[in-house]
Amino acid sequence: GIHDLKKIDTKRIIYTTVPLNYKFVPLNQKETMTVSEVIEKTDQGKKYGNISVYNNLSPAILQEDGQVLSIPPVINSEKTKIEEGTKDVFIDVTGTNLQAVMETLDILVTNLAEEGGVIGRVKVFDITYMNFSPALIRRVVEAKVDYISKRIGIELVGKDVVRYLSMMRMDSYLEGDTLKVIVPPYRIDIMRDVDLAEDVAMAIGYNKLEPLQIGTMNFGKFLKETSLYRAFRELSIGAGLQEIYSLVLTNSNYLEGNFVRLLNPISAEYDAVRNSLVWTTLKFLSRNQRARFPVKVFEIGEVVVPSNSDTGFRNDLREVMAVMDSKVSFEQLQSLLHQVIVNATGIEPTYEENDDRLFIPGRGAAVMLKGEKVGILGEVNPEVLVKFDVFYPVVISEIYLGKIANLI
Repeated sequence: GIHDLKKIDTKRIIYTTVPLNYKFVPLNQKETMTVSEVIEKTDQGKKYGNISVYNNLSPAILQEDGQVLSIPPVINSEKTKIEEGTKDVFIDVTGTNLQAVMETLDILVTNLAEEGGVIGRVKVFDITYMNFSPALIRRVVEAKVDYISKRIGIELVGKDVVRYLSMMRMDSYLEGDTLKVIVPPYRIDIMRDVDLAEDVAMAIGYNKLEPLQIGTMNFGKFLKETSLYRAFRELSIGAGLQEIYSLVLTNSNYLEGNFVRLLNPISAEYDAVRNSLVWTTLKFLSRNQRARFPVKVFEIGEVVVPSNSDTGFRNDLREVMAVMDSKVSFEQLQSLLHQVIVNATGIEPTYEENDDRLFIPGRGAAVMLKGEKVGILGEVNPEVLVKFDVFYPVVISEIYLGKIANLI
């Protein structure tokens, strides 16, 4: 708010709260109104009135005798209205962050000072680390001359940098190879050495800085995971499997092991992030038991699994293959899987016994590549099938493509 200083009758101004029935004459009004009426009836009150009202109290700036100067952030009082001929002004800035408030005030008063005004300061009480306002503190920001040269891309010496900064209205001096810059209070955008480099570049003129041609050239290519994804997808289709897509979110009742649970799910059906493609594939099969047999499907997608990262979880690219029929066998899917892995990686996988309770005992295996476990394969345990309402035998595999990409 900006007020006519000559119309303020007391030397002491108080920032406090007042009840909503407190009366004053709002700006551009002729009649006395309560704070509540101002909030309800004026345009400013309707827009901003409810921002700061708390427990039926409103912030207020008062003279020592209790007369209202302002009800921030709503409206000033008619008493201190700026009129033609006003020469001396009092500026109040309010907000929820003291640093932002003081920086805003510094910018306002220095802008007015540039137009010929003289800045006056007021003594501040009850704020231990602030005696006067505006503070108008000049900060010192340091930078290395070499750093500024490298940032801009041209060779500069210390005296050149000092000269360019003076063109940007900043005084500076050298201490060895360190440049110390006195930053005006209105330059709140200057926080560190990179900001000084930007100002030097502007002082030189961007049009005078010649771009340099990059000495090396790189050609884009697919990530290893992307190439592997494409190879496994094309080979799976070629092996007679039909591609399916399922949602990353699923029902936590279907998941086992560690998984990410949503805090505020829109639906209980989608309250967790899948930690395996097996569960969503079994749910898909349960909904397609009337399809022509055999049902042979695959999906390649990401799951979220535990890790040692900051979040405790990471994304992992996997492929699931499944066959549902009136009769299925371990060997039926193993032959397809083996063919796909060999053609995609050029490496023969091996198989070791796996006692995962997902599978019928003795009918499950771990898929190994270069001595590392890169997947699982087996005939699904009937108890698991019942949980997913699947009434036909299923053989399923899940391959860890992210891990394979790191091995080949």
